[in-house]
Amino acid sequence: PAIAGRSGITVAYWLCAHPGDRVSPNRHAALLGLAPSTISTTVRRLAEAGLVDENGAAVVPELFWELAAEWRAERTWLVRRPNPKDHVPLDPLAPSWRMTGTAAAAAYGAPLTAAGEGVLDLYVTGPVETSIATRRYGAAAPGAGSAIIAVPPTSLVSERNEDDVTPIIDGWPAAPLIAVALDVAQDTGRGREILE
Repeated sequence: PAIAGRSGITVAYWLCAHPGDRVSPNRHAALLGLAPSTISTTVRRLAEAGLVDENGAAVVPELFWELAAEWRAERTWLVRRPNPKDHVPLDPLAPSWRMTGTAAAAAYGAPLTAAGEGVLDLYVTGPVETSIATRRYGAAAPGAGSAIIAVPPTSLVSERNEDDVTPIIDGWPAAPLIAVALDVAQDTGRGREILE
């Protein structure tokens, strides 16, 4: 496949989040957490599939939809809702739990409404956080809890930058727009219609 593994998802995500820009194997290696050779191989694979142009920039919306087909996160249901005061650091540049789902999509302007409080849908910073949260808030059967947590397919979702302009919803920073859009795209019934 054109997008394979964590490296493929990370590079494709970065390209979708930076339309018109090309990824530099040397300059972006630390940011992406990938070796320069891995970035080069990934970009070459995307180019061969026609998902980046001759300048190395994303071909949209084709790259977005190819990434959406590979965007998977294992979700864990919790009995009790986490409190943002316990999981959103005061340092605005520290990695943070981020809200996704219907509430985040609506905050970005998607034509969605949530009835009542709804299920809290969050991305956490890593698998250790999932284990700790499960012990702290209780594990629930799918569909029976008040919150869902997941480790995002790329750590770029949890990173926070100086130029971040993201909504804050009930104390939670929203996940980046691209991550929220990729989550909406998982709704096979209405995802494409909502995103259009």
